[in-house]
Amino acid sequence: MSLMNYLAIRKARQHPSSDTEQPEQQSPSTLPKTKLRFPNPLSSLRIIADKENALILFYNAFLFAAFYDITAVIPSQFSRIYHFNDLQIGLCYIPFGVGSMSAALINGQLLDRNFARWCRKLGVPIKKGRNQNLKDFPIEKARLQLALPAAYFAACMVLVFGWVLDINGPLAALMVILFFASFSMSCAFNVTSTLLVDFYPQSPATATAANNLVRCLLGAGATGVVVPMIEGMGIGWTFTFLSLFLLATSPMLWLVYARGMGWREERRVREEAAKEKRDLKRSGKVEEALNAKREGGTPAEGGVVEQMAVVEEEKEKEKGRGNGSTSDDGQGALAHIAPLRHSKSWRGTG
Repeated sequence: MSLMNYLAIRKARQHPSSDTEQPEQQSPSTLPKTKLRFPNPLSSLRIIADKENALILFYNAFLFAAFYDITAVIPSQFSRIYHFNDLQIGLCYIPFGVGSMSAALINGQLLDRNFARWCRKLGVPIKKGRNQNLKDFPIEKARLQLALPAAYFAACMVLVFGWVLDINGPLAALMVILFFASFSMSCAFNVTSTLLVDFYPQSPATATAANNLVRCLLGAGATGVVVPMIEGMGIGWTFTFLSLFLLATSPMLWLVYARGMGWREERRVREEAAKEKRDLKRSGKVEEALNAKREGGTPAEGGVVEQMAVVEEEKEKEKGRGNGSTSDDGQGALAHIAPLRHSKSWRGTG
C-alpha cells in the first residue's frame, strides 16, 4: 500500500461519512481461504501471439530500443568529445531522468482528459474508480491520439541527437535534446503500455509481463549492436537509421488505430467461446462423476469434480425432502465435501 492510500484510509476511518455503508468485519475463520498457484508464464506468450497486441508490443519495443541506444552511447561519446570522467558523465543523465519524470506527471492528466472527451462525445458515463466497460468504446483511438504525435516527435529527437553528437555540438544543446527525447519517448511507450493494460483489466500483471518481455529483449539487442553500428556507419548515420526505422514502423500503430476495435471484438468472441467450451467440458465431467456415484462406482477425476458432484446430489436430495426440516440447509453438501479433501475415492466419504 502506498503512503497516499494509507493516509486516505486512515482519514476515512477517523471521519466516517454517515451516508457511507461500512462493510461488515469478518472474523479470520469466516474469511475465504486463498490457494497459492504457481504463475503460468505461457499467459504472457498468448498475449504476444494476438495480432493487435503484437503490433503494440513490438512498436513499443522499438521505441524502447531507441531509448536504450541513446543512453548506451553517452558514456563513450561524452568521454571522447568532452573528456568527461565517470561522475560528469553520470550528471549528464539528469535531463534524461527529468524528462521521464515529467512525462509520468503530465501523461496521466492528458490520458484522462482525452478519455473524458471521448466519453462526452459518445455519451458514455464515466465510472470513477471502477473498471469501464470498453466493449463498444474506441479505446485505441482515445489512447493513440496521444501516442502517435509523441512517437513522431521522439523519432525527430533521435535524428537531431545523432547529428549534434556527430558534429561535436555544444553540451547545452545536447542536454536540451536529451530532455525532449526522454520526454517524448516516455510519453509514447507509457500510452501504449496503458492501452495494453486497458485490453486486460483483469490481468494487468500478465499484460505488463508480456510488455517487459518484448521490450527488454529488443532493448538488450539494440544496446549490443549500437556501438558496432557507430564504428561502421558513424554516429549521425546510425541515429538516422534508427529515426527512419521508427518512422517506417509507425504504421503499426495506425493499423491498431483504424482496425483495433474490430480485432478486439474478435478476440473477445474467441475468449468467450473458449470459456463456454471449458464450462461445458467441466459440467460434463460433473455429470459423469454424479452418475458414477449413483451407480456405486468411482469417478474418473477427483478433486473439484468430486465435490461439485456431491453438491449436485445433495441439492437433489433437498428438493426431494420438500418443506421438511431446514436446520441444516446448505450444510449437507458441505459436510460431504470436507472428507473428500482427504480421500482418494468415493468409498471413503462414509
